[in-house]
Amino acid sequence: MGDPNFAVNGAYHDLEDGLLTRPVMEKDIFLSPLEDIIGTVGGTYSWSKATQKVTIELNGNTVELTVNQNKAKVNGKDTICDIAPQVKDGSLFLPARFVMEKLGFTVTWEPKRTRLVMEGSVPVKKDNIPLAKGGPVTIATMLNQPNEWYSSVEAQKVADNILGYQNPDGGWIKLQPDVNITQPVLGVGDLNAGKRKSTIDNDSTNMQIRFLGKLYTTTKAEKYLNGFNKGLDYLLNGQYDNGGWSQFFPEGAGYQRNITINDNAMANVLDLLRDVLNKDDGLAFVDALRINRCQTAYQKGIDMLLKTQIVVNGKKTAWCQQYDQNTLEPTTGRAYELPSLSSQESAKVVRFLMSLDNPNSEIIDAIQSAVSWLDSTKLSGIKVITQKDPTLEFGSDRIVVKDPKASPIWARFYDIETNKPLFSSRDSQKRTEFWQVSYERRNKYNWYVTEPLGLLGKDYPVWQKKWALENVLK
Repeated sequence: MGDPNFAVNGAYHDLEDGLLTRPVMEKDIFLSPLEDIIGTVGGTYSWSKATQKVTIELNGNTVELTVNQNKAKVNGKDTICDIAPQVKDGSLFLPARFVMEKLGFTVTWEPKRTRLVMEGSVPVKKDNIPLAKGGPVTIATMLNQPNEWYSSVEAQKVADNILGYQNPDGGWIKLQPDVNITQPVLGVGDLNAGKRKSTIDNDSTNMQIRFLGKLYTTTKAEKYLNGFNKGLDYLLNGQYDNGGWSQFFPEGAGYQRNITINDNAMANVLDLLRDVLNKDDGLAFVDALRINRCQTAYQKGIDMLLKTQIVVNGKKTAWCQQYDQNTLEPTTGRAYELPSLSSQESAKVVRFLMSLDNPNSEIIDAIQSAVSWLDSTKLSGIKVITQKDPTLEFGSDRIVVKDPKASPIWARFYDIETNKPLFSSRDSQKRTEFWQVSYERRNKYNWYVTEPLGLLGKDYPVWQKKWALENVLK
């Protein structure tokens, strides 16, 4: 209860994609949107606005319910459900236990975690076929193969697989890093809640574009050029007028429409555009029209980053993970990602800005200010350890301990007003201490990061000697 999510085999998804819709309890009955859950486990969900009726099919069973009516049909037979379906703020809430039990699931309530657990087998359909994992070439390693490999038959097979799951809009869905890309991608994997929405999250789309560029350079096969151009056009068409990109487009909903710096989404796009413009990384073949479009998009993206650096008490600091696409104000991402100063994402933004040749005074000032902020917010004398405990759900727990010899670390988020570490959980409530985070989020999200360490210790000193008069590190 209180969390806007569900999990299937450990992979978390939004109850309603991109929204922060939470289940409710009425008369001790658990009500929740079920469309994304049904789609993820391979069922079909049909909603008629005209009749206000929903029809759900799974495991050979059919459940029909109507808004504000207790009467229901299960496999064509009339029955009575515990509580009538309700529409709240545009979302359809269904009695979850009733529906899932009628679809063949065993449903139990866990009072300690205040959650409903549903167990059952589901049919294997096209989009929930398990994807092959591991092997010598995965999503994570496909761009890191030896140069000669990109001329191989296996590389062409991988490129054909990449073309095989490119969406009609030109983008790609996100997949787990360990997906074996030498095998055809027939399903959507466990990150997509049954949907094939294109995204730049987890470096998706950028990686596939780069790979097709490498293959076109080595093979000159037109199909790889066409796939590359289609992907590049997807990125260029998806940029907001203010220069930002959202995590999902064109089909994003809710927070997915925010301008996204989280997980380096924008910086990865700008890195790709920079390499296109510089003809680096095997991208010397891009046509003049697209080069011009890339130049415009690239400059707009840089301007947007400079504009959104957060100013506190007249002083530039860092960047937030997400920004409202209309106002450019810091905003919430996922339920536990509150408006804040983000050390991890800011380190990536700074690295990108430092890659710019002949930076002007505005860029230099942005870098100097962000580096100074990162230096001032490092945390010394502590470290995060994983403590084994077989009595716990995950068999362990993360805790913070004192260690005077530990290397500096950073909280991932800092409160914009207080500049203190900021934590949260799926209930979106602010917390000031790591131990206050829920057990699941404490162990399944990185609340402390080390990305700024290399930036401050290695990258910045080299950049500063070349471009800036003052070293702002203390």
